[in-house]
Amino acid sequence: MSQVLAHAAQTADGVVIDLGGGDTLTLTGVALDDLGAANFTGIQAGAPIIHIAAGTSAAELNQIIADAGKGATIILEAGTHVFTEAIRIDNDGVTLRGVSETDTTIVFDFPAGTGSNGIEVMGGGKTFVGSATTDIARAPPA
Repeated sequence: MSQVLAHAAQTADGVVIDLGGGDTLTLTGVALDDLGAANFTGIQAGAPIIHIAAGTSAAELNQIIADAGKGATIILEAGTHVFTEAIRIDNDGVTLRGVSETDTTIVFDFPAGTGSNGIEVMGGGKTFVGSATTDIARAPPA
């Protein structure tokens, strides 16, 4: 429920919930403070799946990772994701993956003289499983 409320805003007409991709749901005549899980049916508790659009900054993604619940899966959508700082995974039980092996590209374009690890997995209880190609280290085309 907290994820629904995180995307909700009170307006003069009611509550607007941002569904992503430019889509919204408006609950006319409803006060945001009155919304709770009992107002929704079909919402089940469980590990969240969070979709990340190309163009999301490293700082934004790091905050999403930090706020994600245990067992969350964060999916980088199709496209080229360019990050100018490291992605930090310091939240147990979080999976970060691309939508597919061929449609998601990660590029680390650190400012000159500030090179870093691209993805940093920190803390105990972490499992790193995955593969990368040399494409991950290439700078974006000029």
